Amino acid sequence: MKSVFALSALAALAQAQSPCTLANIDGPGVTTFESGSRVQVTVNRVCTCEDGDFIECSAPVEGEEGVMVRAGVAAALEEDEVVERPVDISRSFNQILGDFEAEDFVFDFRMVPVESMGIGGLVQPVGLGAFPVLALGDVAVTRFTLDPCGLNLPHVHPRGTEIIFMFKGSKLRTSFAGENGGPVITLDITNDTSTFFPQGLIHGQQNMGCDTVAFISSLNSADPGLQTITSNFFRLPIEGVAGSLDISAEEAEELRDGLPLNIVLTSKDQGQCMKKCVF
Repeated sequence: MKSVFALSALAALAQAQSPCTLANIDGPGVTTFESGSRVQVTVNRVCTCEDGDFIECSAPVEGEEGVMVRAGVAAALEEDEVVERPVDISRSFNQILGDFEAEDFVFDFRMVPVESMGIGGLVQPVGLGAFPVLALGDVAVTRFTLDPCGLNLPHVHPRGTEIIFMFKGSKLRTSFAGENGGPVITLDITNDTSTFFPQGLIHGQQNMGCDTVAFISSLNSADPGLQTITSNFFRLPIEGVAGSLDISAEEAEELRDGLPLNIVLTSKDQGQCMKKCVF
């Protein structure tokens, strides 16, 4: 058992971070969980709330103490009450399905919050935390909106294959690179077309038109992971980064400090797309 002092220290730390919220399954409203809490978000999934996001999700562990329960999942508990018994994960699919209402399977992107916004567009993920029903199908869904010449930075999903469907715009350039020595697949898609990116390969998208592009991304994992290539590469020891690029450590640090983190516009000096679009 944690001491009163330890629990107080954890509570003070949590107050400095954003809480997590979940829609109640058994009625209207939401429940808020402090950062640092372990939360039973579905009958077969327990996650840790960390600064507004649910991470480190796993099956419930018998005897784990201090787990909060989402309203309507296993029991209607008072706020801050802990689970007194382990969660039964031996139930059938239909029994688990019964924990959800029909409206839980609808994702209204007019209501889905924007997770990240850059100068070239925005991203709206249907996250496992706010929509735990995703765990039933082990899928993830995100809506992307790319402004003219907007670039979704090259990245990797280590645990999921991604398929995208473009429903607005004129020209979206997609690409992915095979393993070392393999080919690079680059193609342009347009409205009402689709393509996919195999699990674990570097890929990205860029709006090559002068109109807005919108597309839906679906992955075959509720927790596919995301690693943006440039920002994660520059998190490595700077000497190794500099050696890889054949530049000095000082030059590598300058590059690192100027890296974008979100969707960006292509360079006005070098981007062919920017040269043809009049803003």
